[in-house]
Amino acid sequence: MRAVSEIAGLPRKENTSREPPKDSVRERLIASAAWWGRLTHQTPVRIARSLAVKRSTNADEPAMLTILFGIGLVIVTYALHLTLVGVLGHSIWIDFIYLLGLLTGAYWAAFEPHPRRY
Repeated sequence: MRAVSEIAGLPRKENTSREPPKDSVRERLIASAAWWGRLTHQTPVRIARSLAVKRSTNADEPAMLTILFGIGLVIVTYALHLTLVGVLGHSIWIDFIYLLGLLTGAYWAAFEPHPRRY
């Protein structure tokens, strides 16, 4: 592309500065939430995938069965987490905050590799 640009007479832009990207607090928070989301959702989804592959009878079924089993296992995982946190914390507000953390982690685990650029 550089050769074509030079032939066309376009000005050449030199990029001499090789500064590492700045790590902001926002990016660290997103990375932390994504890590939490992967930690809490990866195992149920992997179990769901293995169940789906074992139970499918044709090539079209594993994806749908993974979704169905995955939703069920993630809900069971959430129930176990919330029960444990509720017993230890003795507060519905702590459970609510924990649930928000689970949902935030799930969102950022899914979308961290594909950030929106405006």
